[in-house]
Amino acid sequence: MQVRELDPEVLTVEQTITCFNIVPTKEEVAMITAHDDPSMLEKGDKLFLELADVPRLEQRLKCHEVAFRWDQDADAASSQINIIIAAVKELSNSQCEQSIAKILSTVLAVGNYMNGGSTRGQAYGVKLHVMVKLIAVKASNSKNGSLMNFVARSIVKSDPDAAKYYAPWVSMWAAAEVPFKQLEVDMRQLEMEIRSEE
Repeated sequence: MQVRELDPEVLTVEQTITCFNIVPTKEEVAMITAHDDPSMLEKGDKLFLELADVPRLEQRLKCHEVAFRWDQDADAASSQINIIIAAVKELSNSQCEQSIAKILSTVLAVGNYMNGGSTRGQAYGVKLHVMVKLIAVKASNSKNGSLMNFVARSIVKSDPDAAKYYAPWVSMWAAAEVPFKQLEVDMRQLEMEIRSEE
């Protein structure tokens, strides 16, 4: 029986998932095995009878399915992690550090100006979570865009060669597209699956 042997050449991943989804319950097995004449069973019931005869069927099918896709899933996660590592190295470059410092100093100046009449207008630094909010703060005139657009225009106005700030960024743009929360979930899933197979 293909399910008993778990031969990947014969039992494909699609067949494995199908078998996993029809693993008979204890009640179904009890009902079928209680039949007086197994030869009189319907085809589906005969299949259930054969499946019920395979030890630890559900666990075996799950391991077989994981073995099919684990390497592919691990490679996909590894690729995203490598993008993040490359972005961190890129960020550590001295030229990149100077560019980031100039951008942050502009954000700080704009923030202090906007909050000039309060204690928040005397800040000495920028908290990183504030950067995410820049795009959410909109100008009263929709044509002027967000606070992020204003900061970008301010940088260009103070330094016409501002494009050089982000010109060397390659991995950083790619890292911005990495779904960090999903990557974390995927990594936990991969770890759980490999532990379950040990």
